[in-house]
Amino acid sequence: AKTSAWAVTHRDKRAATAEKYRAAKLRQMPTWADQDAIAIIYRAAEVIRTTGFDVHVDHTIPLQGKLVRGLHVHNNLEIIPARDNRSKSNQLLV
Repeated sequence: AKTSAWAVTHRDKRAATAEKYRAAKLRQMPTWADQDAIAIIYRAAEVIRTTGFDVHVDHTIPLQGKLVRGLHVHNNLEIIPARDNRSKSNQLLV
């Protein structure tokens, strides 16, 4: 609830954070990434959401980690409960 209230009152900061994340994702998507496999994972998450479960597609190795940066590739993605993703310190406020 606090995160939602913050997001409503700080739309500019939320937009800047979302854009930073989007840019990182694009930079860290190698040319050899399997676009179809990535799309299947995102579609699977959408299907799970239609059943009433709140889930996010998460990077196992974060795109913007302090020590290591992961790639935006299908084998670095997993579907996890949204509450687990929001509990991480590097959460995206969207």
